[in-house]
Amino acid sequence: MLWAYQHRHLTHTIINSVRHTNFMEKIIEANMNETGVQVIFLSGLQPVSEYFTIETLKDMHIHPLDLLENPRHYAIDTAKRRLLPLFTTSEKGINGMEI
Repeated sequence: MLWAYQHRHLTHTIINSVRHTNFMEKIIEANMNETGVQVIFLSGLQPVSEYFTIETLKDMHIHPLDLLENPRHYAIDTAKRRLLPLFTTSEKGINGMEI
């Protein structure tokens, strides 16, 4: 019984520490403008907007059209201001999109 309590407490502690160090937020919307893409994500309950140029997206190996068509397949690392795919290309069902 003591082991179960200790395990549950340790698991809870680990999960909470990961939550506090994880700065990833899922993208909920992406919109194209003249020179780049505006992405919107939730920070808590507030929508937050970040702008990325096409060149910046290419440097991050993010295909701008895929981001526009599938914004929920991406997350933003708010600490590093970097977009990351949540799925691999094969998991999304896209056949080797070139940037």
